Amino acid sequence: MRRMPSRIPCLALVALISPLGPTHLDAQAPPTLVGVVGGYTSTEHVWSPDADAESVAGFTLGAFVDVQTPADWLSIGAEAAYAQRGSNVLIDVGGTPTPGGIRTDYLTLAIRIRAAIEVGPSLLHVAVGPVSDVVLRSRLDPLLTQVLDEESATAFGVIAGAGVGAWVTERAFVEIEARIVEGLQAAYSGNFVSAHNRSRELVARVGLLVGR
Repeated sequence: MRRMPSRIPCLALVALISPLGPTHLDAQAPPTLVGVVGGYTSTEHVWSPDADAESVAGFTLGAFVDVQTPADWLSIGAEAAYAQRGSNVLIDVGGTPTPGGIRTDYLTLAIRIRAAIEVGPSLLHVAVGPVSDVVLRSRLDPLLTQVLDEESATAFGVIAGAGVGAWVTERAFVEIEARIVEGLQAAYSGNFVSAHNRSRELVARVGLLVGR
């Protein structure tokens, strides 16, 4: 299993709920990495029509499962995490420029396809896939509720990132990844106005190899 430095870890959404599935693994089951992910987020809303918006800092924290595919350079997996998103915005309310803030806590569920190459002791990778943000809690300044009167309980988007990682022991893997989460569906909307999430994240992922 020390071969794994050239077998890139990634995710599989069903693996997050694997305790509910079969209780034993096939002898030829692929290498599996389970672990935690967490880090910094910076989010702004993309408005239509345009509005003057500022990003808001937050954090994300969750868990992942990575499953190696038969191809050494390709893997697939899943990630579930708590993430803070929001923005500060200056919009027109009844003809008056009005500042306001939006803060939303999400449960994010992502499936990622990942490709990587080995460079010395490190693995350089890129990853991309669909993501779904499920609202846990939201807070809007009172004046903004006059403009944004509809909130999507689930906002779909895409996650894309790149990073570097390394094996620190025979079974422990650590990596740093920079990524962007782009909302493809309006998180908030109203009459002739909508706001999509756009988050930039810098996260660390720490995993432990199991099943071998």
